[in-house]
Parts: sequence; structure tokens; C-alpha cells
Amino acid sequence: MNPFPGLRPFREDEEHLYFGRETQVDQMIDKLAARRFLAVVGTSGSGKSSLVNCGLRPALHRGLMASAGSQWRMAQFRPGNQPIRALAQALAESCSGPEAASGPFSAAELAETSLRISRLGLIDVYEQAGLRPGTHLLVVADQFEELFRYRQLTAEGAAAEDAIAFVNLLLAATQGEVPVFVVITMRSDFLGDCAQFDGLAAAISASQYLVPRLSRDERRLAIAGPIGVAGARLAPVLATRLVNDVGSNPDQLSILQHALNRTWAQWEAQGRPEAPIDLPHYESIGTMAHALDQHAEEAYAELKTARAREIAAGLFKALTDCSTDPRGIRRPTRLDSLCAITESSFDEVREVIEVFRAPGRAFLMPPAGDTLRPETVVDISHESLMRVWERLTRWTDEENQSAKTYRRVADSAALHAAGQAGLWRDPDLQRALDWQRRSRPNPAWAERYQPGFAAAAAFLAESESARGLEQQRLADEAARARRRRLGLMSSIGVLGLLGLVVAIAMLFQQSRTNQAVAVAAHAQAQAASEAKLRDEAEKARDEAKIASQAARQAQAEAEARTKELLAAWGWNRTELAKGLPSSGAVDQSIAANKVVWQANQKGGYDRRTSVKVEYYPKNVDRGKVEAALKELGFAVAVREPLVNGVATNAIWFGSKVDIDDVKLVALTLVRAGVEFRAIRRIPSHITSKKDAQLIQVGSDLGIVDDPVLTVDAIRNASSFGPS
Repeated sequence: MNPFPGLRPFREDEEHLYFGRETQVDQMIDKLAARRFLAVVGTSGSGKSSLVNCGLRPALHRGLMASAGSQWRMAQFRPGNQPIRALAQALAESCSGPEAASGPFSAAELAETSLRISRLGLIDVYEQAGLRPGTHLLVVADQFEELFRYRQLTAEGAAAEDAIAFVNLLLAATQGEVPVFVVITMRSDFLGDCAQFDGLAAAISASQYLVPRLSRDERRLAIAGPIGVAGARLAPVLATRLVNDVGSNPDQLSILQHALNRTWAQWEAQGRPEAPIDLPHYESIGTMAHALDQHAEEAYAELKTARAREIAAGLFKALTDCSTDPRGIRRPTRLDSLCAITESSFDEVREVIEVFRAPGRAFLMPPAGDTLRPETVVDISHESLMRVWERLTRWTDEENQSAKTYRRVADSAALHAAGQAGLWRDPDLQRALDWQRRSRPNPAWAERYQPGFAAAAAFLAESESARGLEQQRLADEAARARRRRLGLMSSIGVLGLLGLVVAIAMLFQQSRTNQAVAVAAHAQAQAASEAKLRDEAEKARDEAKIASQAARQAQAEAEARTKELLAAWGWNRTELAKGLPSSGAVDQSIAANKVVWQANQKGGYDRRTSVKVEYYPKNVDRGKVEAALKELGFAVAVREPLVNGVATNAIWFGSKVDIDDVKLVALTLVRAGVEFRAIRRIPSHITSKKDAQLIQVGSDLGIVDDPVLTVDAIRNASSFGPS
């Protein structure tokens, strides 16, 4: 049998294996007898719990407190998240007889009721227990620092009052006449937190036992003593190495006990009981520096599936707490709560726990062999695992950061709901969304840190939606800017071509002028000899003047035409982008532009903004149609192209629309370059919408109440413009 418990503390029934602290028990008993209250304080890993279990408790049973005798009942517990209930359960197990289980209420429920009635509740429970005269009660609150985290998480309400009431129960019990003694074990770095409770700091100052470090001889005895009891031998060189390796490690005793447990198992596995436990056995397990990390990694490697490893990460994150207290403490949690936090079934979580509490490991409590139930409280066996196992250290850092992110989101969500803050934007939003996708938080997990998970999730979703709308708006603006640049470039190209035409015309006219001047010069040369040639020269000069005037007039007409097209370039961007337009397209664009301009001048734009339009596209450039309608002021919504099961090109007006507006739409589609055969206004009695009007593009419905607007009629824009 392995004589070393590993990470867990020694139990009272392992007193025969506990060495090195024998001289310290007398001081503890003297302090406890004087005040009936004792605070056993020390660093993490200094052996506080083991000292109480295997030193103080057996000494009291042997009657070493002369004033009290040897008749003792002992109730030992850890405060956890429900300190009064934990105390009641421990009192019921240690003080109640078989008759207490009869009736509708359990002994624990009756004890808890008495404890909650008044600050003298602990005295009442003792008196109601009916113990034999001379029986003393020892109440041991192990890991007392859990109470500070409990109060920190529940700073208001009945839960905070429970923590105060619990401390008052312990202090009041030591001041009455009944023989109730109270012992607490606590990490020394939590001493300052005791000032949160009235009277507690004074009680600890008056009766405190600070667990000292073991001397070299005491360490040697703690190592060699259990080995000798178990009937094995320890090589002197290994004993010296172990004493030296303990050094100044803050987790000295727990890590030493774990290394000895592993070394013993390694020696025992070799099957040579006559050989001493030697240095090779110790080095093969990684020595004190790496034994715990290697051992934990071996357990983690036994998890064969990614799902099991994911559950293990969530489980250990839930059992450790560095977010509410940077010093790091254990966080005992019910198994059913672990299932909710990791979103796993009971069997999935139980299988992972069994791997880490297998015989010879004891990383998790309760120990191997204890039946696991949904209400079972699961805990890490010692804080040293949080500091030495590197993987758990990373998990703890991740959990700490995750909790900080969630609290920040929850706070912002509450402020936004109160109208005191806006939605999140990048980069904060993207970081929070990355955290949400990576960590997959749930309500059970979030409740451990701060309420309001649903509001926080909704806040992130709303922020993400708003970001998407903003990105779409910016993309639309960029697309419009690109189209404007393209149109401007097309216009500049057209103007350049027109300028070239004008330049060629001017050169041609100049050439004719030069020719006329040459003829006139020749005629003048012949004038002296022939009168007829003089007349011809005069006529040539007149023609030259006329040609020059024609050239200037052609240039003026070209410049005027260029200015007119520049003012109207937006009405036919597509045709302009194709290059030099035909004279028919230019005439069409100018005519349509005039009619549309006249209609807009009459205030039709404001009227059309109240007309809702639904457009069902098919086989046409939907962007052109939408742009044309929006330019006229209509509110456009694109729908799937389906009418009676057949796709169609149709424009539905959701309310009564003027015939002039229908014609104006037709004109605008023409200058936008949309190809179609006919446009008709459809009577409302054949539609499914009240007072609806419809323009059909590229199809013949056959039922109309107005004459067909043909393509030729549309191009003759001035014939049906607004009156």
C-alpha cells in the first residue's frame, strides 16, 4: 500500500503515516483551550489541513486537553457557497443519533433551521443533540478562505447575510457556557479579508497558530517515516536529494507528497521489494520540478476524443477561480452544475472525472470509489495543481480573460438598455464576437460571474446587425461614386470626340478658304490683262468671306451642342459609355431629358416619394430599372419574379398613380437603356392589390384600359409629356 496520500491532505485514520509535526500539536491545544477558538494559518501547501486531521484531532481524542477530557464529537466541513447548510450537514452527521432521521425532516434540515433562527443557533444545536454529559464539540471549518469569495460574488441580498450570520454563529458559540470549540484553517494571504466581518479579525489575532516551515530534520522524518512504517527502505542519497529539492517552494509539502507517491509507485512497479527506493525511481517520474505536470498530462492523454478533452478543459476552468481573486482559489461545484456549464451529459462528465481521480492520481475529489451523483460536489484536491500543471495554468488564464470580456459586454448591455451607451463598433465588437464564437458561453457559465447573459447576447447580436447595415451603406456609396466617375469619364470621352469633329470641320473650312484665296490671287494677277478675270476674282473673294463665316457658325453650333450634352450626360450614361452615340440616340436622350426635366419642375418628385413600388425582375438589368425608379423619387422594393407561377418583368405601384407618372417611368426607362416591347397601365380589378397600377416590360398581358404605349410612341417624347 502506498503510504503517501499525494495531493490530498492526510486523513485522521492515516495518523500512523504522519510525521514531522509532533512537537507543534501541544501549542495548538494550549491556544484552543484558552479561547475555544483557533485559527490555523499558513501558506498554500504548508500542511494546515493535515496538521488538524492527524495532529490536533487525534490529540484531543487522546485527552491531551486536560480541561476537556477525551469525550469529543467533531464536525468538519468546508464553507463553500452555502456555509450555513454545510455546517448543518456536518453537525447532523456528527451529533445526531438514529432517532433524528425519523419524521418528515432530516437531521440536517432541523439543524439548519436552528442555525438560522439566531446567532446562538450553534449552541442550540448542541443542546438539542442530547449528547452525554462531558461531551465536547469541535467544529472545524476547513478552507475558510472560500467564505470570502462567496461573499464577494454575492455582495448584496440574503446570500451576503448568510456569510455574516455564519461567522456570527462560530464566534458566539465560543463565548457561551456550552463546550463548543471552533477551529478554522485558512491561507495566510487571506488574513486581511477577515476585517470584512465584525469580531473575526480580533478573534484571529487573539488565537492564531501560524504553521511553521518544516526544518531539514523534520522534512527528512516526513519522508523516511512513512516508508519505514510501510516496510520499505529509502536510499540515503535520495533522502538528501528530496530534502534539498523541497527548498523554498510555496507548495512544498503537497508537491513533495505527490512526488513521493509517484516515486513509491515507480519503485513498486519494478517488483523488487528488497531493493531500496533510490534516485533512479525519483528521476524517472520527473522529480519534484516536473512530476505533477507530467502526471496530470498522462491523465489528460488518456482522454481519447476531442469532445472529452473539451469537457476536461471546461471542467477544470469551472473548478478554479482567478477572476474574482487573482491569488487563485478552488471553486467546489456540484456535478449537475458542471454538466450545465460544459453542456454535457452526466455520463460524459463522470467519465472525465474518473480519469482524473483514478487510484494513484487524486487530482479531483471526492476520491476514487465514492459514488458520483448529480448533487455530488467536485473539487480540485489542492491549489498546487493550479500553479504547477502548465495546461491548467493556461486554462485558468483563458477563463479569467473570458470572464472579463463577458462582464464588460454585460455592463455595456445594461448601459445601452438604460439609454446611457450606444451599440459596440469595431474593434471592440469584433473582439467580443471572436470571444463568443471561440468560448461559446452559456447562461450556466455566465451566472457564476454576472447576471444578464441574455441581454448581453442580444446586445452583441444587435451591434453586429448594425455593423452589417453600416457596411452595406458604405458599399452602396462606393458603388455610386464609381458609377459617377465612369459617367464623367464617358462624358469627357464624348466631348473629346466632339472636339475632334469640330477641329476637323474647322480644318476643312480653312482649306476651302485657302483655296478661295489662291483663286482670288490668281484672278488679281490676270486683272491687268482681262476684265473678265477681275470680275471672277471679286466673286472668289466674296465666296471666301462666306466660307469663313460658315466655319465660325459651325464652330459655335458645335460648342452649343457640346454644352447641351454635358448638361444632360446623366440621362443616357449607358449609351455615352459605349462611345460616340448615334444621332438617333442623342436626339432620344435630349428629348427624354426635356420631358423629365419639365415634369420634375412641376413638383412631381415630392408626390412620387409617397408611392411604394415593387419590382419583379426577369432578363433585364435590374440595376438600371431600380436606378431609374429611385431617380424619380419612388420607394423601390425588389421581389422574386413570380406572377401566377410565371416569372415576369413588372413594376407594381402600391397606390393610385397618375398617368403622367407612368409615362414618366417609361421615358426614364428608355433613356436608361432598358429594352422592352411595350408599357401598359393595368387596371386595378385584375390585380391582387387595391388601387394598384402596373407597368409590364417586355411582355403582352392582353388586358388593358389605356392605349398601348409603344416604343415608337415613347421615343416621340414630346407627344405625351406632362401638360
